[in-house]
Amino acid sequence: YERNGYNFLGFLCLAAAITCWKKLPHST
Repeated sequence: YERNGYNFLGFLCLAAAITCWKKLPHST
């Protein structure tokens, strides 16, 4: 379904964002 594809792409984008965020030298 279209919704499934959208959710999948959204999940990939979210995972990529989290991965990039973890790689970034940010201080909490």
